[in-house]
Amino acid sequence: MKNKLSRRLMLKGLGGLGVLLPALEFTHGKAWAQAAPKQAKRFIVFFEHGGTISNVDREGNASSGQQSDTCIVDAWAPTSNGVSDQTLAGKLGDIHQPLKGYESDLLVLTGIHNLAVQEQSPYAGDHGWANVTALTNAIATQTMNGSNTEYSSTGPSIDAVIAGRMSQSNPVPFPSVNLMVSAHNYGSPFYAAGGQETASETDPRAAFSRLFANVSTNGSMPDPRILRAQALRKSVLHGTTSGLNLYKNKLSAADKITIDQHLTLIRGIELQLSQMPVPLVGCSQPTITGPFASANDDTVYDAIIQNVGPAQVDIMVASFACGLTNVGTLNIGDFYNDWMNDPYPAAYNIGHSLHHSANDTAPAASDAVHFNDWYKTILDNRQWRTSMFKRLLDGLKALPEGNGNLLDSSLVLWTSEFSYGGQHSSANLPIMLAGKAGGALNTGRHVHYGSIDQPTGKFVTSATLNNLFTTCLQACGYSDNKFGDTFGDHHSYYPNIPVTISVDGPLPGLT
Repeated sequence: MKNKLSRRLMLKGLGGLGVLLPALEFTHGKAWAQAAPKQAKRFIVFFEHGGTISNVDREGNASSGQQSDTCIVDAWAPTSNGVSDQTLAGKLGDIHQPLKGYESDLLVLTGIHNLAVQEQSPYAGDHGWANVTALTNAIATQTMNGSNTEYSSTGPSIDAVIAGRMSQSNPVPFPSVNLMVSAHNYGSPFYAAGGQETASETDPRAAFSRLFANVSTNGSMPDPRILRAQALRKSVLHGTTSGLNLYKNKLSAADKITIDQHLTLIRGIELQLSQMPVPLVGCSQPTITGPFASANDDTVYDAIIQNVGPAQVDIMVASFACGLTNVGTLNIGDFYNDWMNDPYPAAYNIGHSLHHSANDTAPAASDAVHFNDWYKTILDNRQWRTSMFKRLLDGLKALPEGNGNLLDSSLVLWTSEFSYGGQHSSANLPIMLAGKAGGALNTGRHVHYGSIDQPTGKFVTSATLNNLFTTCLQACGYSDNKFGDTFGDHHSYYPNIPVTISVDGPLPGLT
């Protein structure tokens, strides 16, 4: 029968592959031609620890530059003076400059608060509360483990909920792929369920071996470099080539292009991992108890960040390209970038200290030299993160799907636990959505959910994480009208903040 793949041909050609191929016209018949619902087929969370370059305090108010403990720069928001519903073309903030050309695929959202922190944290901005609620919008728990305080979420994060649902309607080998660029952090935002933190793989070679390779030696794993070479050369590339030769004359031109891109992607990752420096085995970072003990420690740490970041992004893209998963998370640690320039000297060589340095450098004009050094250092740091986000978008957009590409049919969420890390502020969080979500979102804009209340001079918001995550659920085709727990219009530390909340429902104005 025309365009049908026989059982024998399927088993002989594809059954032994170590890596799944994308769905093809040859195997899907007229499926691509059918009108698809306007919803995302994939969901990705790009989470960066430590916040962004922001000038808002815990109440959401922008600094006037007169305070002695606030930053005066907002490098996340587009240059549209906080006005809502502005096109992004030519208006991307300093941090997002590497994304020029992607404006039509983006939604930059500002003015969204994490009320789960503002109501629960003793001072509206603790690291522990912020991390465990950043993707869960849930009630948090606090327990003592000796002299250490441990925090946990009573609910799952948005990625876990969507992964569970998508894997039921579209079964995949891995409901979610969770990768990390490890650095100094204060907790994790990812939870499989209440009290169950999701582990993220920090070693790209281990991740690639687990996701793509079916190679074992007497029940044990060989050296990662040998494993990669054997898995790709013998299992994947050989098997794929042999299988596709069986029906190459039946493939459409579009299928041939898809397969060529697929094989190129796999070969590229093999080459990339084979060229990683030896210190990257295990992708471990030094123990940070103060300044690094030696220059060698700095070298290893820098190599980890510079090499692991691109590798993890490429593995994530390949996971989607090969049909291994519907949901992925990229967890970017709060690293300190002393390979990019002559850096501003952050205490303990950690990103957390770099955020707090804004409190000491930004306000005083007499300290302009230090401020310029600080801003260059932290901007380079954040633009590197943006370059990883761009690499992700590049990879998704390069892969065809239906009448568009994987980015068109995906929803990517970029966020953090803080806006201004130096104040531990969870108000006016940095939030970006990328991808068309299958047509569910009207992208290419900056939407601001907030204003200054004239009688009080305080910042007023109409949006919370509940609304954001409900938007994500609905963009993925689910009818939920809320996500997580419900929090009111005040909190313990700042009880008089005027907050007008739409407790349930999605963010308005995005479809």
